[in-house]
Parts: sequence; C-alpha cells; structure tokens
Amino acid sequence: MSSDRGDPTVLPLPASQAIVITLPRRLTALASVRARRRSTGTAGKILHMSEYRDTPPVDPIDSVDDPKRRLALRLARRDELAEQLAKVEEQVQADAAAARLAGMLAIEISEATGWSRNKTNYVLRNAGVAPDRSAPRKRQS
Repeated sequence: MSSDRGDPTVLPLPASQAIVITLPRRLTALASVRARRRSTGTAGKILHMSEYRDTPPVDPIDSVDDPKRRLALRLARRDELAEQLAKVEEQVQADAAAARLAGMLAIEISEATGWSRNKTNYVLRNAGVAPDRSAPRKRQS
C-alpha cells in the first residue's frame, strides 16, 4: 500500500451492489467537491485549484529569498490593493448617491453600508445629493 491511499469510500449504490473502494486522498477530496457542487447546482464549472488542494495555496512572494525584493513586492501589492479599494469606494459612494436619488432614506443607506450617519451625510453632500431630514421629535409635555 502506498502512502497516497486514503480511507475506504462507500459508493452510493443499492445495498445489494455496495462496493467499497479505496481512493487516493486527492481523488476523495475531488469527489467530495464535485458532490458538493452537484448539490449546490454549480456542477460542470471548472474547479479552481484551491477547491481540491490538500494544503492552502502558497503565496509566491513568500518564496522570494531576498528580503529587499520580498519587501518591494509586498509594498507593490499593497499599493495595487489600495488603488483597487479607492476605486471600489468611489463606486460605492456613487451607488449610495444614486440610491438616495431613487428614494432610499439616508438611515437605510447607513445600515446597508455600515457607515455612520455623519459619513453617509458627508458622502451624499459631496455627491450633490441632499440627505433626508430626520423625523420630527416628539414634544415633551
């Protein structure tokens, strides 16, 4: 027996035809991913390597031996991600302004985005959209 063999797997057959087959670990993992995809309706799509890999993916930057080069690569990745984040933040702000124009209340926008009311009002004012007025307070008698 090789070390690549996994645990015995029972195939879903009628009880009279049940067969026990020992599959390699990778095939067992792949079969479970495919079964999960069949049950969720995503069968037939190309599997990503991380879906049937036993170990988590390795970051290619970690394999760089030179510390200066590794630091430069990490800083470049950070800058790239910061750029992407800024673009997405602009899109979210534009979507929030469009939602306000469509009649969504500022408090609903705050809840949907997770922003404070001050941040929501700031974003809406910068977009040229007036935030809604708060409801009148009950008078204390």
